[in-house]
Amino acid sequence: MAEEGRTHGQNVMVWVDKKDGKEYRLSFEHAKLLYMVSFYAVSSKNEDQPETWMRELPLNVMMYEGIVAGKLDFDYAPISRLFSYVEEGGGTVVKRRFLNFSEEGMSAIEDLREQEFLLGLKLTNHDDITMTAVQVSHKGRELLAQLAPMLRLEVEEFVYHHRKYASNPHPKKDLKNVLITPDDILLVTLNGYEAPSGVSETEDVSYVTSPFLPWLLRRGDLAMSDNADRAWESGKGVNQVKGDLSESIILSQVYVMLCEWLPVGPNQLNSLMNRMGAGRRYAGGLMTSAVDREPDRQSLVTRPGLTKIRFLDFAWLDAVNVEAEIVFPEAEGVKQVEHVGIHISVDGNVCFGARVEAILDRLADDVSMDLMCRMLVDLEQDSSQILDDLLSPTQRAVLDIVYRSNPADRTKFRAIFCDKAEPVLTSSNYMDHGEYENELRQVLGSIREAHDVGSKGEVIVLGSTGALIIGHAIRKFDKLVLAYCNTASLSQFQSHLFTRTLKTVKDLQLLKDTCNLSHQDPRSVDKARQLQDALSKELGFLNQALESVVDGVRGLIIPALPSDEMGRNVHQALNIKLRVQGLDKMSSDLRKLIRGCTGTFEALGPVLKSLQVIQEASDGEAMVSATQKLVQIATATKVESASYRVMVSVLAAAFALIMGDSLISARAKALDQIVTENVNGTGGTGFDLAAATNLGSSLASNTTVDESTWPLAQWAVALDQIPIFSILLHLIIMGIGLYILSKVLANKPIPTRDCVYLLATPVFLPRLMDYLTGQKAQEGVSRDLAHRGDNISDMKREKRDLVLKTFKFTPEGGRLRWRGKAPQVSITIDSKLSTITKVALHREEVSGVAWLDNIPFFTTLKRFVLIPLMLALAPLRFLVRRYFTTTTFLKMRGDVDDELFETFMNILKRKGVFELSEVLPEIEEDDDNKIVETVIEDTSNINPPPPVVQQEEPEMDDDMASEKMEEGDGHFSAGQRSPAGGSAAGSKPTSPKSPNDGFPETSVAVEGSPA
Repeated sequence: MAEEGRTHGQNVMVWVDKKDGKEYRLSFEHAKLLYMVSFYAVSSKNEDQPETWMRELPLNVMMYEGIVAGKLDFDYAPISRLFSYVEEGGGTVVKRRFLNFSEEGMSAIEDLREQEFLLGLKLTNHDDITMTAVQVSHKGRELLAQLAPMLRLEVEEFVYHHRKYASNPHPKKDLKNVLITPDDILLVTLNGYEAPSGVSETEDVSYVTSPFLPWLLRRGDLAMSDNADRAWESGKGVNQVKGDLSESIILSQVYVMLCEWLPVGPNQLNSLMNRMGAGRRYAGGLMTSAVDREPDRQSLVTRPGLTKIRFLDFAWLDAVNVEAEIVFPEAEGVKQVEHVGIHISVDGNVCFGARVEAILDRLADDVSMDLMCRMLVDLEQDSSQILDDLLSPTQRAVLDIVYRSNPADRTKFRAIFCDKAEPVLTSSNYMDHGEYENELRQVLGSIREAHDVGSKGEVIVLGSTGALIIGHAIRKFDKLVLAYCNTASLSQFQSHLFTRTLKTVKDLQLLKDTCNLSHQDPRSVDKARQLQDALSKELGFLNQALESVVDGVRGLIIPALPSDEMGRNVHQALNIKLRVQGLDKMSSDLRKLIRGCTGTFEALGPVLKSLQVIQEASDGEAMVSATQKLVQIATATKVESASYRVMVSVLAAAFALIMGDSLISARAKALDQIVTENVNGTGGTGFDLAAATNLGSSLASNTTVDESTWPLAQWAVALDQIPIFSILLHLIIMGIGLYILSKVLANKPIPTRDCVYLLATPVFLPRLMDYLTGQKAQEGVSRDLAHRGDNISDMKREKRDLVLKTFKFTPEGGRLRWRGKAPQVSITIDSKLSTITKVALHREEVSGVAWLDNIPFFTTLKRFVLIPLMLALAPLRFLVRRYFTTTTFLKMRGDVDDELFETFMNILKRKGVFELSEVLPEIEEDDDNKIVETVIEDTSNINPPPPVVQQEEPEMDDDMASEKMEEGDGHFSAGQRSPAGGSAAGSKPTSPKSPNDGFPETSVAVEGSPA
């Protein structure tokens, strides 16, 4: 049940809860705010429906849109806030900006949460930024069911995008949603509407200020500038504030101090004083933070709006006081006379002071809190830019790290002094959770304390970002107030430093995870190197800021307790001693955190260095392998060209044989007869080649041979009658030619090939050493690349934990086992961990079927049967070789390498090298069988299986190997699954893994080098 009425000038609705009969009174603004949240976040009706929540930033953006649309009667003011967004690459970026938030609206949200119409959820994002999300509860949904249609329409006017051609907006597609981008905050809909929100546009107001610094901070008596006679200029300026402001508190004779703490130090202060020309006749002048990139040029170009500095006084290596006139360009029509006093001390305390002469058409005795809030935001931004012109590059770098690349929008502690405030209230009225507190929260942040310190309305209100001191009499205790401001500003800097250090802790964890993924992601080492460089820079500046903070805490002075009653009240209200003790504890805790980060970073340094060395070695091996493959391709192309030339030569030889056969056959007899007759004059008139050709076939059948013919012709006629004589003559001559060609090619060096296999295979070291001793292996000692020092002296002094032993030998076995001559094996063993780390095979480059020459009578069969058949099919063979690419040829060579490697590993398995049952009762898969390095991209070899205990098998000789081959044993076939369960490099498995696998899969890098 809901009713409408008015209470204290506000429209309210009365709703009675049917469950408990309790009556609730809500203003129309509260009800509209609750209805606005219901479009984005409501509680679920059942377990299957998910819960939806509305984050704090989109909530404030939509409240601002309702305020500027005139549908929500709240005030708003620019407030510095941290928010985060997700980049296109998936990373989270934190940004700080001044946003137009409504403290009255957030107070209404808290009222709805207290009455349980809204539920709140606290959560933290990846950057440790705590935020609040809200949703409409079941109780709130029951209230909204009885909401007046008029209030619904007012809310729907600004939460929906109303299209001109549509009578009613779509409930989902036309609903405005908040989208955060790196450049702006946008309002978007599913129908394609997109427009920037004005929540990030701070409104400028016209004002006039004069420089101000308390006499306690001065080191001389030079009078400061006075702009009271220019107060009228503010009244002619433009007001950019949208809508009317409800003013609850009016201040009179306002002095503002913006305090912050920076890492200064004596050297930085001395450099600053030298830059400003301290001690010279005309100190100060225009200053800029721009760096002269072209000192050899005649002219210099700078940005518009410089800072004009007037030197006041200084104490050498203690403090310096100046006044600055800000001449930055403003929006058209805005008149601002910004003149501030600046105090910089060696302890890091920085103060900007200004006396408010006028804001718009309001003079110094009629200052609105709402207007002053916008003036303070403009002063904070401009003062940050002024200080940027005065600081050194190192100090700017520290601020950039601490404030996450947004130092221009950093907050400062605001100390506001005024002679009186209207209306005159006690301290409890300033914390009423109503209009007065909401007005103060726009300037001071969340209100923490309020104290009455005098009998004539002297009040001190303390907030999270500022303090309000009401009463001229309190000004004689400026020493206490300044000490409190220094403590509060240092506390602010410490909080930002702590938050930034937590970000560094997560970056260190990311660096550690990136290093652990180096064997899976080839780009992880480069990512880790970039992250290491960034963390090195960050930790350097964080340690520098920490030391400055520690020195700043030690330099804080606790003022003595005053003698009069008001002084004691002020001293008790500010409680400086307790705050200094808290800062000391915070700095100690922060020192532990940063030192822990530094230690973790230093511990990760050697790990990353070893990974870099391994990657560099892998890159070098990959480059060498790629180069050698190019050489192999060129060699293969050269071989194909040579084969083509040989084929042409064979065809030419065949043609020559045909011509020779024609000369020595029966046609030679006819030619001899024709020539004889022409010479003797017994027939014909001359030589007729056509006649000789025609007579050849007829005379070839004539078995009668005259003695007057040539002897060669007689033999030709006799041999021509022998069957297959021509074929045999071809084979004999071609055999002689191929024999000569083989002798010529035999003098050329045989190309060799190297293949390297990187492993991490555990072995039974005594049996492996016995096998190597029996093979008469030559031992050499090498050290891991990851543990090399920067120079030879470091290597000699430092004790090495990992010693690798390398053995070189030629394994036993016939040519049939090794498909030719046995390769030279180089095996590297980690004697401390009892593992094989590398196996290298150096073999002669032979054809994939060269081992068939070991079969008896195969050479004779090849010479007298296969070679003539190949010559007859030479054109077809040439086309087939042209069809198969060189890459396929190289893959076949890689299959031969894998077969030789599997043969060697099978020999070790038969020797019992991989039987670890006598050494380790249980083998952990993740620790003992981890692949050390992946040289080529083969994701099938990431998690190899543990070795299985095998019974020792008798070693095979050549006859047994031949029988195995004839029976079709798979480990002699290229491209099939190896006994280890792995496949050849670059090939896919063709059969399931055997349960009797003896050694894990490996990652292979093959390198070929023709001799």
